[in-house]
Amino acid sequence: TLGIKMRLSEEEFREQLGLEFANMLPYEFERSDAVVPLFSRRQEGRTERVGIDLSTHHWPIGTIQLFFGVHYDCLDEVFEVLVRPKTLTQESISSHVHCDTVNSDKNLARGPITRFLFNNTPFFRAFDLSGWICSAGGCPKRAIRRTRGALGGIVEPFYSRFSRIDDAWHALRADDGSIMCGSDYRTVLTFGAFLGDWKGVDEVSSRFLGRYNSEGGKAVMSFVAELQEYFRERPEQLLPNNAQHHKSDRAGELED
Repeated sequence: TLGIKMRLSEEEFREQLGLEFANMLPYEFERSDAVVPLFSRRQEGRTERVGIDLSTHHWPIGTIQLFFGVHYDCLDEVFEVLVRPKTLTQESISSHVHCDTVNSDKNLARGPITRFLFNNTPFFRAFDLSGWICSAGGCPKRAIRRTRGALGGIVEPFYSRFSRIDDAWHALRADDGSIMCGSDYRTVLTFGAFLGDWKGVDEVSSRFLGRYNSEGGKAVMSFVAELQEYFRERPEQLLPNNAQHHKSDRAGELED
């Protein structure tokens, strides 16, 4: 009847969010699992992916956030052999580097989204520390409109900054926080090894050794050994095809 709002179930609201998000995005629908609809856009040598997540722990009040990442074609083989069998997170399968609107780098955000995330101005009052607030009686289309600023203010700058694999490696090596997978030693070390930056691999390995106990440290060094063996057996993947400017003294050891 007039004047009474329809209250959507979690599943109905989630489905409507996905449909409205698809209408707003300049991306193609890729797939949807039980939780997150995923959209993608092909670029030369890479795929850019973005998904929308609805948290319903306190339903009929929920929160929305976007997660996004870049998948590099050239890393498919080494990740398939060494990383993916040992990593269970969905993000690692969809993208090699990823982030989300809650954990995005303050220095990366630009324009009104910066005010939205970090100064909580009235225009973006629907955002809290978990995401954009929504409710079962609210309008999914209106909820999706609130995320529009994040696409231009955070997602697209992320894609631009990490369009090249070596730019992603520089951020991972520096541990600058702009990529969430920086805590996964397998991902980080694989980037460095693929680019032939064995000096950087040594540096990052030492950083991880300082974070783990003896068993964790053994796992890190064991993985470095796996990378060395992998590229020793496949030198065509390492050099001269990959990032010659990263060549270090240790890279030559793999060709002996």
